[in-house]
Order: sequence, then C-alpha cells, then structure tokens
Amino acid sequence: MADSKERSRCAKISKGTYKHSKSSKLYEVIGLALETETEELLVIYRPLYENEYELFARPASMFTETLVLDGKPVPRFRKINSKIKA
Repeated sequence: MADSKERSRCAKISKGTYKHSKSSKLYEVIGLALETETEELLVIYRPLYENEYELFARPASMFTETLVLDGKPVPRFRKINSKIKA
C-alpha cells in the first residue's frame, strides 16, 4: 500500500517530457496507475524514440529516485517541459 511519503513523491510527477539521466533518452509521462494487487503506484510513460514497446511502467519510487553518476547525485528522470494541451 502506498504510504504518505510515496504519495508525496508521486505528487511531484506530472505529465510532460522527461530525460533519463543514464541514457539521455526522452520519454513522455502519460500519468500514474495503481497496481491493483500490491497497490503500488506506477508511472506510465512512452518512449519518444523508436522502440518495440509502446508504453513503459515503472514504480513511482524508482522513477523519482536519485542516482549517483560521475560521483554526483542526479534524479533518474528530469522533467524538461510540460505537456501542452491541444
């Protein structure tokens, strides 16, 4: 079950374009989903590059975690803009 800390972290995830810190690939976050068996919150996102899969899902706790790259802490995904509504 999602605790208040996880829900607070998820509140910071909004629709838009994100850059992956390790690969530098771009993704569009579509929204959040609930894994019905475990009640874990998942981020649903699509790759903005050629890929065999249309959508990806990652636990919100992993999506928002901090990694260490070149000795520096960086977010796994960094938002680069907001989703523009048509």
